[in-house]
This record gives sequence, structure tokens and C-alpha cells, in this order.
Amino acid sequence: MLPEIHAALRTLLYQEGAISPDEVEIWFRAPTREWADSLTRPALNLHMLNMEENLDLRETAYDMVRRQKTAEFRLPPRRIDLRYVVSAFTAEPDDELRLLWRALAVLMRHQEFPMTLLPEGFRDIKPPLPARVLQGDEGPKLLDVWSALSLEPRPAFGYTITAPLDLDLTLSTPLVLTRTLRVGRLGTNGQPATDSVEGELEIGGLVLDRHGQALPDVDVTVEGRAAEATLTDEAGRFKLRGIGPGKQTLRARRRDGTTKTAVVDVPAASYDIVLD
Repeated sequence: MLPEIHAALRTLLYQEGAISPDEVEIWFRAPTREWADSLTRPALNLHMLNMEENLDLRETAYDMVRRQKTAEFRLPPRRIDLRYVVSAFTAEPDDELRLLWRALAVLMRHQEFPMTLLPEGFRDIKPPLPARVLQGDEGPKLLDVWSALSLEPRPAFGYTITAPLDLDLTLSTPLVLTRTLRVGRLGTNGQPATDSVEGELEIGGLVLDRHGQALPDVDVTVEGRAAEATLTDEAGRFKLRGIGPGKQTLRARRRDGTTKTAVVDVPAASYDIVLD
């Protein structure tokens, strides 16, 4: 669920903050000095510092789901606080403050995360996701954060979203990650030559319906690419090889003709596709 939350956060900041994605990048990573020095455009960064169960929201009573002739008992999801440090990186200090102030206004506006920004399979989560800007001693000590990252202190604020963690469902689907294929020639010492090049990527994900159920036998392709198409397996999984980095359009098509496209920026945190 974390990649979907991050994608929704990015959309929220761009749309409600009237921030142009052509002018400002939004990242979710540790803001190390090397990363900051590599930036070519202004950036907002939401660095997740930790994940911790919210014990005040823990429910111990089992949920009962009635079937035709039986009843199924399940533990309710645990509620996990996702804690972020939000900071801005620009060439001009005033621009940094303007960007951070804009992000603060957007995030303070929502005491519950706007569920409409999540994929359809996640919009029915009950209760909605609490979200808030941290106050006083609630958040991390920012001076310690910057010191650990070898960065000079800078303006920032803490932000938390409380998300459900279903202990049963989380481990019932396969973990699919991006893999990079590196190709090149070997040098005389048997090591990769200095002019070896990085090749294309293998990506994979799931095709789901709007209820979060896996869809088998769905044809998945990349528009405008020679990469071989693939069919999802019984668990809804797919893999595509020979994918170049950058923006790609994935197309999923069921046998009844239902089609959905999704634009991803390879490498991405998730390549899952929700088919209505």
C-alpha cells in the first residue's frame, strides 16, 4: 500500500498546491548530500523516517465475515503511523521557503487523507486514513536527522499518515521488484570493462480489479516498445523484459476487451494496474 500512498501524496501536492511537475520534483527518499547535489530542479522531499504501530487505535476483537453457510473470523488490520520529514531543496533560499510553505498549507488542509486519490481498490478502506502535520515534540528531532544525513540544518516539518496493515493480506501476494539487467563486455582481468553500459529493465506487478482481487489471463504490454507482451498468471502477476528507463505506458487488456492504461516512470515503486 505504501507505493499507492506515495503516488497519491504526489498527486495531492501537485494538484492542490498548484505546483507544476515540470518545475518541481517530488521525492520519497533519504535526502543525502549526494542526492541533494545531483538535483537539477527544485524538489520537495518526503523522507519516511519510521513506521510504528499506533497502539491507541489497535482493535483486539475479531471481525466476522459471513459466507453462505459459514462465518470467517479475521483479525482487524493494525494501524501504522508513517512518519515523514518534509523538506524542500532549491537553488534560492526564498524559493525553498515558498515551496515548503505551499506544501505545509496543502497537508494541513486534510485531517483525513483524500481517499479519491488512491486507486479504486483502496478507496473503500474503513475508517479513512488520519493524516496530520506534527506539532512540538511529536515529531523527530530535526537537528538529529540532518546530522545523521550529513546535511546542514534546514527548514522542515513532520507529517504522519496512519495506514491499515492487514496481517493476512500483506503476505498473501507475491513480492515483485524492479530488476536491472547490466550488459557489457569483460576486460582482460575478467572484470567488467570501464565502458560497459547499463542495459534495460525487467519490471513486474499485479493486475487487480477494483475490489483488489487478482485478474489472471490479462494481456499486458508496453505501448510503443518492442518488449514482448505477457499474460498475468493465476495470482495476477506479470513481468515485462527489455523496458527502458523513463516514462512508459503500460496497457492491460482482458479477453472481453476491457482495457486500462497506466503511465509509470521506470524505475517506479509499483507497476500494479487496477482494471475496472
